[in-house]
Amino acid sequence: MTMRLGTSWMRITFVGSLLLALLARSPNLRSKVLSANSSATETEPAEPALAETSLPPSLQNRENELHQQARAIAVRVLSEVPLGSGTIIQRQGSVYTVVTNKHVLRGGNSPYWIRTADGRDYPADPVNAVGLEGYDLALLQFRSTRTVYAVARLGSSSSLQVGDEVFAAGFPWKVEGQSIENENNRENEELILPSAFQPLPSSQGFILRMGRVSLVLDKALQEGYRIGYTNNVEKGMSGGPLLNRRGEVVGINGMHAYPLWDAPDLYEDGSEPSPSLQPLIVSSSWAIPIETATERREASSLVCREKLSYWSIVCFILQMQAETEAGKSCREF
Repeated sequence: MTMRLGTSWMRITFVGSLLLALLARSPNLRSKVLSANSSATETEPAEPALAETSLPPSLQNRENELHQQARAIAVRVLSEVPLGSGTIIQRQGSVYTVVTNKHVLRGGNSPYWIRTADGRDYPADPVNAVGLEGYDLALLQFRSTRTVYAVARLGSSSSLQVGDEVFAAGFPWKVEGQSIENENNRENEELILPSAFQPLPSSQGFILRMGRVSLVLDKALQEGYRIGYTNNVEKGMSGGPLLNRRGEVVGINGMHAYPLWDAPDLYEDGSEPSPSLQPLIVSSSWAIPIETATERREASSLVCREKLSYWSIVCFILQMQAETEAGKSCREF
């Protein structure tokens, strides 16, 4: 037995010496053997490298464009305290019209102020728009004679379908635990999208969040809400724009998901949605279609034009009567 072991050991030693000699003479063979040895000693298979999360440059550029478009038309609504967000929807000369929510203005008292994308503050006057009484919408106007601001490109909410991408923009009251009232340490502006997208550095707490349409109701909920979506809308983003993939405003943010009250949501006619629909309503953020604001604004403008035309005619008639009377007096004199 001892003799067999000795013979086996001599063979192993001879083979090992021969292998070392071959490895010393052939670098290629040595690298192959070492590579095979390292693979054989692994106890677990190596995990594949994680795929890059960055998007192709074309898609990244598109997201940046959307961010810039939304940032240009979104404004902050202020009173004695920050109230919420707004969207510039019209420019007439030096006068700009901003749409926001009524509940945003109810959070403070007049005078109101608009803070634009360049950080400037303008006094803003409420507009009494005909037809907005039953809707959670309000209009403000401010004047800028030196700076020209971007105006929203308006889309159509009727083309939205469940699953479509939408982007909710605005100024939440807090971003990453920082208060917007701390002007010496303003929070960073962010583009909150899937992990493939990176935050874009800026200022003033602006946020653009991506999500998808979850519901488009045939008839509106109370105060005009019809578009439900998965975007995380926070307090302070009310009044901000909801954009489609083309950068068009299709709605105005107004309600975040999971409200504090437990009462079921109701349609504007007072009826109650089906019980199967209630969970989806509660878990969705909500916007009012942009057509609701623009149609009522146009109706209001039409009424104003009619009133202006009426009083212009009255003034013209009175002027003519005064001139006639003055002519008579001159002739009589």
